[in-house]
Amino acid sequence: MFEDIFALDPKTARVEELAGTSLPPVRKRQPGIYSEGLIVLVGRSFSRAWLKDWPGLTDRLEPFAYTALGDVFCWDRQKHCVQYLTVQEGSLDDVADSIDHLLDEVLVRQEVIDDFLLRPFVGEIRSLHGPLQYGQCYISIPWQMLGGGADPKQYDPGAVDVYLSLIGQTHFG
Repeated sequence: MFEDIFALDPKTARVEELAGTSLPPVRKRQPGIYSEGLIVLVGRSFSRAWLKDWPGLTDRLEPFAYTALGDVFCWDRQKHCVQYLTVQEGSLDDVADSIDHLLDEVLVRQEVIDDFLLRPFVGEIRSLHGPLQYGQCYISIPWQMLGGGADPKQYDPGAVDVYLSLIGQTHFG
């Protein structure tokens, strides 16, 4: 299960419910930073204003988690599945039939942790730039779409909602 593999940083635990009101029924989980930022489960107070910069997604997606590098897991209210928004590419992919399946069965696999969530790479970034705070992700400068992202030294912590908004404006603006 998710909590057996991903440890919640108690300093980042949020006293609120997971994500928004339009999620399907899910097992109760504590929003906050897990496993030193590999996954951040977001609470209801997480800003969704950035979605306005992603046309066609505003009324469709409900974000509930993001990765250390700012990609987002969302519940798709139209397709009734979990979608993964690869922010730099602007792509949306079906990744699970339910939030519980994603968290308890998919993300806990060692190959997913190392190769998809990029634990070794994120660990290098964290050792160079420090831990993430709730609401932050590591942002490559320059962005990956502009040729950055290969070197951990190119990353800095930044506000995930601002980052998501700017990338949406770049893709669709």
